[in-house]
Amino acid sequence: MGTRGPVGKRSEDRLRRNKKEGLTVVKIDGAAAQQPEAPSYWHPTARRIWDSIAVSGQARFYEASDWAYAWMMMDLVTQYMTMEKPNGQLIGAILSGLTSLCLTEGDRRRVGIELTREAGEDDKTLAAAVEWQKRLA
Repeated sequence: MGTRGPVGKRSEDRLRRNKKEGLTVVKIDGAAAQQPEAPSYWHPTARRIWDSIAVSGQARFYEASDWAYAWMMMDLVTQYMTMEKPNGQLIGAILSGLTSLCLTEGDRRRVGIELTREAGEDDKTLAAAVEWQKRLA
């Protein structure tokens, strides 16, 4: 899965930008799978994670199986959050499962995925300031 070792650098921070990543791109037909509606019995923490997945950049690439897996993880989060005596093994399984969904930037970089946003006017100004700071250093 590529979860060991340090988190890789962002592409703009890498010194060797010409290195081939070796990714295979497969185009699929059809629209992206839709996120199912969250059930009312989920714990608020599980619902917050579920809702955040929907607005994350990687969600547009999720298939029905990814949503089913995320659903199962939210069931486990609900189970964990409602336990009288939390179980260390269960939280380990939950964190491992959430890692495989690539929910954090570190998780995504470990598997070679990098999300970027289009630069707005504020981002361009900030980028220019950072560039000048690098030149002065």
